[in-house]
This record gives sequence, structure tokens and C-alpha cells, in this order.
Amino acid sequence: MILMICCNDSRNGNFTGIIGGLSIDDLLRLEPDDDRIAVKFIPAEAGKCGFVKIARRRFPIRSHTPWVGNWCWDAVDVSVETAAEILNYVQEWFHCEEGEETLWNLWMDGKEPITANDLRAVCQ
Repeated sequence: MILMICCNDSRNGNFTGIIGGLSIDDLLRLEPDDDRIAVKFIPAEAGKCGFVKIARRRFPIRSHTPWVGNWCWDAVDVSVETAAEILNYVQEWFHCEEGEETLWNLWMDGKEPITANDLRAVCQ
């Protein structure tokens, strides 16, 4: 799955280290409630995967591409399991601006975590 991270300055495209928005495969678009959620990209090394660090937690990524769509956004390719982990991890700091109906309802309800199977079901 592709996780889009708005993390670059809108004036010049330079990396800011702060998340201004998240979007997962155009299924959910999230906006931060706090403008201080940090992000860092840790590139892959020989024989190891790379990571995206959101706040204090690292998540494995398959690839990182800067300036996707426009210079404000970077993209990371993650497994569906990692995508679900990220969504559940950031839920306390983000609100959902728009999304696919099933995921929107799960996000807004907030009682149950979003699972990899939930993401798979809406991608079919």
C-alpha cells in the first residue's frame, strides 16, 4: 500500500520533519490535530528494510519516494499490515477528512482497531 505523507514545505519543497497530512491509497485522508507530529525516513541498508519513523515509533517500509504528486508529499510503500498499524498508531493525533465509507466508519467509531483484513476488503 502507498502511504502518502505531507512533510515538505509548500514554499520550496524542502523536508520539514513534520506531518501535515496522511493519505493511504486514497482510502483515507487524515489531517493532524497537532502540528508537531514528527516524521523521519530511515533508508534501507544492504540486506535490511528501510523505516519511516512517526513520532517515537518506527515502521518498516519497502521504498520511499520524495515529491510524489507535488513537492509537499512523499510516498512510502508499506505492507497492508504495516498500513493498519500506522493508522491505529496515529488515530489519537489525527482526524479523518474523507475516506472510503467502511474505513471512515471504523475510524470515526474508534472502538475497534482497523485491521489488515479491513484494508484488504476495501481494496478489492
